[in-house]
Amino acid sequence: MLRAMSQVETLRHEMHDLIEQIDNEKFLEHLREVMARATTSHEGNMWDDLTQQEQSEIQQSLKDIKDPARCLSNEEVMKKHAPWRVK
Repeated sequence: MLRAMSQVETLRHEMHDLIEQIDNEKFLEHLREVMARATTSHEGNMWDDLTQQEQSEIQQSLKDIKDPARCLSNEEVMKKHAPWRVK
């Protein structure tokens, strides 16, 4: 008798299928690093593994992105850094 897959099993299956389609080695290495960190952190919750300073910096960044005066558009950043960009 076949049993229905749990939601976790379904997600794993879908992720395996997606990973099989990726040919970008750098992206796969990055994905492996992220997944390795998630599996070694406490119950997959990386937030608790961050230092207080790291948590504070992330919280400040989240506040900053809500303030248009503290943000630059991608176009502004590209223009500002154009002299240092290699084509």
